[in-house]
Amino acid sequence: MQNMGNIEQGTPSNDSGATGASTPGMTGASTPEMQTPDNSTPAETPGQAASPSPQVDAPAPADVISLFDNGDDGWRAEGGNFPAQARPTLDAEGGASGGAVSADSSGAWAWIAPPKFRGDKSAAYGQSLTFYLNRSIDGCSAERAERIVVLEGAGMRIHIDADYGPDNGWSYYSIGLVETEAWLHEDDNTRVTKEELLAVLSELGQLKIRGWFNRCDRSVGTGGLDDVVLKLDGLGRAAPAEPFLASRFDAGADGWAVANGSLDRGGPVEWKASGGSVGGQLTAFGANNWTWLAPGKFRGNMSAAYGKSLTFDLNRSNDDCRAVRAESLVKLQGGGYSIVHGASFGPDKAWTHYSVRLHETEPWFHQGTNDRVSGAEMRAVLADLGQIKIRGWFNFCDRAAGTGGLDNVVLELSGTDITSPAGGSIVSDFSDDDEQWAVADGSFGASGPVRVDNAGGNPGGFISADGSLNWYWIAPPKFRGDLSNAYGHVIRFDLNRSNDDCYARTAERLIVIEGAGMSIYFSGDFGPDKTWTAFSAVLSETELWFHTTTDSRVTKTEMQQVLAAVGQIKIRGWFNFCGRAAGTGGLDNVVVELE
Repeated sequence: MQNMGNIEQGTPSNDSGATGASTPGMTGASTPEMQTPDNSTPAETPGQAASPSPQVDAPAPADVISLFDNGDDGWRAEGGNFPAQARPTLDAEGGASGGAVSADSSGAWAWIAPPKFRGDKSAAYGQSLTFYLNRSIDGCSAERAERIVVLEGAGMRIHIDADYGPDNGWSYYSIGLVETEAWLHEDDNTRVTKEELLAVLSELGQLKIRGWFNRCDRSVGTGGLDDVVLKLDGLGRAAPAEPFLASRFDAGADGWAVANGSLDRGGPVEWKASGGSVGGQLTAFGANNWTWLAPGKFRGNMSAAYGKSLTFDLNRSNDDCRAVRAESLVKLQGGGYSIVHGASFGPDKAWTHYSVRLHETEPWFHQGTNDRVSGAEMRAVLADLGQIKIRGWFNFCDRAAGTGGLDNVVLELSGTDITSPAGGSIVSDFSDDDEQWAVADGSFGASGPVRVDNAGGNPGGFISADGSLNWYWIAPPKFRGDLSNAYGHVIRFDLNRSNDDCYARTAERLIVIEGAGMSIYFSGDFGPDKTWTAFSAVLSETELWFHTTTDSRVTKTEMQQVLAAVGQIKIRGWFNFCGRAAGTGGLDNVVVELE
């Protein structure tokens, strides 16, 4: 269950109605300096003169909330082929947070709110109505959701549309209860005035939320509803105190879920204790374009994230064709908007790092209209962030199904988890162990075995791996983070290979670096031999660094941005020369100079 604001502490939420005390530490209505547990005034102490009672402001009205964690809370479904108001199905798990309700019908049916959402709700003026919806069919693009909310009161019936409809994954809606929003009269579609909206809220007789949307001739299906909140207390959603929010998956799934595509409204998530970009990871199998759904801790007032970054690592089970652009990689929903951001490269079998800046200068677009997101709209989304979705599967080369992995999700707020190394160079010489280097891509898929040899290196120890096709060495965490000081300096390393009975050719995409939302590569003029072969590249735009998907040259600004937020360094481990598709590749003496 997520923190919904003004809910009384110590009182379990049983969906039976709203509570009235403010959450400690939150601003809002003032409270008496001293109260007994039943809110009565304490008795006078004998021998003390009576003192005047303190002036106490009336407590702010509490939000009206239905979380569906313990029941349907009196909500009903109406319309469509329901003969009368129907009781929904309670799903104890699988909601946006905890439980949810769902109903199956055809036609344009709606959710009917219970009595606690009716009556004098004038305190809701200028506040918001928020909720989550999903639906069982997602085979066509989301369209505008007409009449998503209908209010009836004071002899009027008014409605509002949303710019996007729900999909299989939980979609968040925040409806402003103010005349500046596009509230319309049902009978003539004229705009609602302030006085009219206040009159409706003062005598609210019915609140309806649309339950089914007939898109692409899908006239029947399941619609879900969760976490309905009618704001009354005037308090904003609480902002997290942490400098950043993270899901590392080293101890479990951390509340992440999957939906969309073949997974429909939800599917199985597998947690693995190892094999991640660092430590544990999550994986899921599905077809078409399914998504990862963030848990409740990534929701609420995330205003502090404005101008900062959302970072994460993805991989996928098939990469026998070149990764294409990752459209709609991230979707954010909040403040009445649903916005999307793509990436210029898709994930590989090896962990691929993404960094998405939460700022209007980045290519953020409104879902459905493809209009650019303004600064005010981005701030509105983050101030009331209800959902983060990360695309989990990418249908490359007609590979409609496969396994996608997720690791190291970080939402930066007042700080960052990116640190700068202290030394003059970052070094791996493999004198004792593999130093957490890994292999991936090619025949290894997401990962494979690494062998440590205590002798035979250049000099001393080294690491090696046996594989086929074009696999890569994956650098450990000490080679990630803020490597700004490496700009203009050198990355160098030694490679060897088990076959060299033909002339070594150029080493295409020898080094790949991912960071700041970019993936760049450097190719060598020659390949490795059986003997140790030294390679180096200057970390500067004066060197031949290119973007992985466009092959355009990397600029000075782009190189500096990548180095300031390095998420992944990959070094090619095998080169298919002369038809030798498989063999052993060795690595030694990796150095990134910082001064």
